[in-house]
Amino acid sequence: MSLDEISYWLIVYNHAIVTALINAVTALSIYFSLRAGIFNLSAIGFMAIGAYTAGILSTRFGLPSPVGITAGIVLALVLGAILVYPVLKLRGHYLAIATLSFAAIVQAMAMNLDGLTNGPSGLLGVPATVRAWHVIIVLAVLLYIAWTLQKSRTGRAWDAIRTDVSAARAMGIDVEAYRLKAFLISTAVAALAGGLWAHVNRVVVPFEFGFVQLTMALVNTLLGGISTPFGPVLGALVVTTMPDWLAGFAEYREIIIGTLLVVIVVYLPNGLIDPLAVLARRFGWNRGATVELGR
Repeated sequence: MSLDEISYWLIVYNHAIVTALINAVTALSIYFSLRAGIFNLSAIGFMAIGAYTAGILSTRFGLPSPVGITAGIVLALVLGAILVYPVLKLRGHYLAIATLSFAAIVQAMAMNLDGLTNGPSGLLGVPATVRAWHVIIVLAVLLYIAWTLQKSRTGRAWDAIRTDVSAARAMGIDVEAYRLKAFLISTAVAALAGGLWAHVNRVVVPFEFGFVQLTMALVNTLLGGISTPFGPVLGALVVTTMPDWLAGFAEYREIIIGTLLVVIVVYLPNGLIDPLAVLARRFGWNRGATVELGR
């Protein structure tokens, strides 16, 4: 393939590539929560907060995108710190319902606060200042942070908490502190993904942050697997780009995608990354950083 052909391919598929990369960032936000055993469904809500904050600051106040994205992360962290204490006292489906309710409230506010968010019409004309290479750098930094955390004391504590909370406490692990850390990291990464998306899509509407989008983010994360941070990224890239691969089978595309997802879930319960991790261990590329999933 010539350089001209590569350039043409990048131009044609630029939006799809950037969307897949941002979906990977969103999947990583969910990954951080799941690593600590927190079935957190609020990520899409914090993503909306990041997107709307960046969009409002850029369209109405003319602030540069890095300022708006950073402000979105800070606001999400403040709200996350308020939400985290009552929420992390819950377990199981109660925790899932509470965090899902938060995401639903954020979406409802985005739809009804016309003076701030422009209601269902959303924010239009957000400057398209984020490029693919920006997102690649962000994703690379996040992967490095996640990989470093996985091999650290924090990662080992998250593994213990996810596997058995009572046993983790008996080992002297400060469960609440480590769960708080995971939740806030997840919150910040979700808001970052939202801010990036606002400056890629140029439009921020409430319907982009609903249950369907949350479900797809979960599919991306779990399909890839959480035994390593590369799993959610792989899952997001595969799921997001799969419709483009099957463009020639438009009539059967949904059937093919659904069938492939079922096959992967049934035969690769630890995610797409699992056979790659096995291969890496066999060739000595993995030095023990990949851990078994908790049950």
